[in-house]
Amino acid sequence: MTANPEHIVAQAHEKLDRLVEMVQSKDAAKDLLEVERSVLGHLIEIGNLAMMMFLKVQAQLHCVQSAVALDGSRLPYRAERSGQLQTIFGSVPFERSYYWAPGHGKGHYELDSALNLPPTGPSDFVRILLEQLAVSMSYEEAAALLSSYFPVGKSTRGIQDLILSDSQDAEEYYKQTPEPIVAPAETIVVVQADCKGVPMVAASAQASEVDSSDSQPGKEKDGPKREGKKKMATVTSVATYAPLVRSPEQVVESLFDKKTYDPGADAHSFKRVWATMQGKQAAIAQTQTFVNQIKNAPISDRVLLIDGERALREQFAAAFPGYVPILDLLHAMGYLWKAADAHFGAKNERGRQWVRSACLRMLKGDAPAIVDELFGWADQTDQPSGYVPIETSARYLDNNLDSMRYDQYLKKGWPIATGMIEGVCRHIVKDRCERSGQRWTQEGVEGMLRLRCVEENGDWNSYHDYRIRQRQLRAYGREPKPPFVPKDTVRQFNIKNNFVEAV
Repeated sequence: MTANPEHIVAQAHEKLDRLVEMVQSKDAAKDLLEVERSVLGHLIEIGNLAMMMFLKVQAQLHCVQSAVALDGSRLPYRAERSGQLQTIFGSVPFERSYYWAPGHGKGHYELDSALNLPPTGPSDFVRILLEQLAVSMSYEEAAALLSSYFPVGKSTRGIQDLILSDSQDAEEYYKQTPEPIVAPAETIVVVQADCKGVPMVAASAQASEVDSSDSQPGKEKDGPKREGKKKMATVTSVATYAPLVRSPEQVVESLFDKKTYDPGADAHSFKRVWATMQGKQAAIAQTQTFVNQIKNAPISDRVLLIDGERALREQFAAAFPGYVPILDLLHAMGYLWKAADAHFGAKNERGRQWVRSACLRMLKGDAPAIVDELFGWADQTDQPSGYVPIETSARYLDNNLDSMRYDQYLKKGWPIATGMIEGVCRHIVKDRCERSGQRWTQEGVEGMLRLRCVEENGDWNSYHDYRIRQRQLRAYGREPKPPFVPKDTVRQFNIKNNFVEAV
C-alpha cells in the first residue's frame, strides 16, 4: 500500500527542511564535494516522494466506472492493484484501477494507458538514459555508471532487451520525418556504401598496433588479424556536397606529402547514415528512404561512391539509376601498390615513386595507359611468390575504367574517396561492436546499430518521442495528445467514492 497524500507531503517537507538546514549550516569542516553529493541524495529522496504523489493523484483522476480496452470493449471497474515503477529517483510503489470482465481475458489499466507507462521495464526517462550510455559503452559500464549516481539497478541483459525493444521503430521513423532544408550551394548528392565485419563469437586474439610511420596511402597494412567468425554489416551514407574543385597535384600532395589545401566548409546540411545486419537489400531500402527525403532539393549531380565488393557496387548501381559510379581513389591505389610490390619488390623506393607518379597520371585521366603498362609488366615480370599477380591488378583496374574518370570528377568538384563511409564504418560499427572479447547475436547488434545511427544522425530526442507515441498506439490503442483546456471553460473535478465526476 502506498502512503496517503498527506503523509507523502509531510515527508517531502521534512526532507526539504533538512536540505535547507544542511546548506545553511555554518559548519566550516564541510567541503564542496561532500555537500554536492549530499544535496543530490536529498533531491533524489524528494524526487521519489514527488513521483509517488504524482502517481497517487493521477490514479485518482483515472479511476472511472468503466474503461475502454485496446480491443474497443468497455470493461467495468474491478479492483485496485499495486505496481512498481522504476524511475530515475528509484522504485516508486503505486496503486491503480483495474478493469476486467469475465471471458475478456487480459484486463486493462486506465492509468497505464493515460500516462503511457511502458508495459515492461523502467520509465522512459530511465531507459533513454541507459540506452544513450549503452550506445557508447558496454552494457556493464552503462549500468554501473548510472547506478553509481542514481538508485537505478538494471542488469546487462535488461539493457540489451531495452535496446532491442526501443530500436524497432527506427525505419518507420525515417519514413515520416519532414523534408530537410538543403543548403542551396550543396548541389551534389553522394551515396556511399561499404561492409564491416562484426564478431559474432568472442575473438581469440587481439590485433596489435601497426606502425603507421611509414605512410603508404591506399596500401593495405600488414599485421595480425583478429580471429573468430564475423558477419558483415552493410553501412551506407547519404549526404549533400557543395562542389569543390581540386587539381590532381593538390590531391597527390595531400596523400603523399601531407600537404593540405583549404577545402572550404566541411559541413553537410543533409547527412544520414545507416548500418544493418539484414543484408544489402535492406540497406538499399533505407538508403532510398534517405534519398527520397531530399527529392525536392536543387540537386544537379548524383554520385555513387563505393569501393571493394563487386556485388555491393552492382546492387547499389541497379538501385540508383542515373547516379554516376566512382571507384574510390584509395581502393584503386591499393591495386597500384600490389602491382608495384610485385614488380619492384616490397617497400622499394622506386615502387613508391612509381605509385605516386601513376596516381598523378590517373587523376589527370591517363588510367587506360596505366592499365596497359601493368599488362606489359605482367608479360615481362616473374612474379615473386606471395604477391598478387600484376595481371590481377591490371584486369581489376581495366574492368573499372568507366568509374575512374578522375580528371572529370575533379573538374566538377565531386568527391573521389570514400572517407565519409570509412569513418561511419569505424565509428558506428568498429568502435562499439569490435571491442576486445565482444560477441553479438544477430538481433542484439541490429538494435545497437540502429540506435547508434539515430544518435549519429542527430535524431536521438525526436526519435524517442516518436517511439513513445508509437508504443502508446500499439499498447493502448490511442495516441497521446497535449492537454487543452480553454481558459473560459475550465473544468473542475470532484473525487467521490474513488471515481471522477466532472462538474
